[in-house]
Amino acid sequence: MNHENKERQCRWLNLDNAEAKKLLNCGKTEIGLKCRETCGCGEAISLQTGPCEDRKGEWKTNEGDTRTCEWLDRNFPVERRQQNCGLTEIGVMCQCKCQELIQDTHE
Repeated sequence: MNHENKERQCRWLNLDNAEAKKLLNCGKTEIGLKCRETCGCGEAISLQTGPCEDRKGEWKTNEGDTRTCEWLDRNFPVERRQQNCGLTEIGVMCQCKCQELIQDTHE
């Protein structure tokens, strides 16, 4: 099972939006633990290597659509962040936008 509770094979992790899929699954879900070689020995991976930078592209949201990081700022930004940050492709590929939610809730 992957982060969406769907049965997948290891090769799925290397298909479209592979980086996001690995961030959401490797070391965390059934497929991420089972597919150690695909994930890089099964360790959880992170994008944080330097200054915050949202990834360019379109990423799958909690609604199943693909959107850019800017989508998180439109119409109901708090709810969109709560439903996506750390949970969906857009939520792991748009970490700067998600950090804004964390900062806003701690102030």
